[in-house]
Amino acid sequence: MKRVHVLITILLLAASIIFAEGTKYGEEITLKDKTDINTILSSPDKYEGEKVLVEGEIVEVCGSSGCWIKISDEKTSRIITVKVEDGVIVFPESVKGKKALVEGIVYAKETTPESGGDCGSKVSCGGCGGSKSKMTKVYQIKGLGAVIS
Repeated sequence: MKRVHVLITILLLAASIIFAEGTKYGEEITLKDKTDINTILSSPDKYEGEKVLVEGEIVEVCGSSGCWIKISDEKTSRIITVKVEDGVIVFPESVKGKKALVEGIVYAKETTPESGGDCGSKVSCGGCGGSKSKMTKVYQIKGLGAVIS
């Protein structure tokens, strides 16, 4: 009987450690050093094509298929979109408001205001200025793996 109690205690301790780390999505995170979202958005050309590790609060989640999240830099509140491959990672809407640690590759997406790009958000939009024909670059992260807690 004593062995059963010890076993149950060990299992409960292991489960609490696993859940304390957060829920994992996609690939394992391999990077150790974090890059501030604001730093990326302030010099996006420097980071384009680079693998980064970012952390912040999830402020928005794709409501239709869970294929993206928007995370906010804790210091400046600037926001970057993390887009994941459809169906490979699916973020539930319940993660909104939680803390995310995301590893992925920075890339530029060409967009116009009428295409529903990130114009008007806190993402560095390049000054669309309401021009419907002006193309602009919006920097995002291609999400490879995430831990949400």
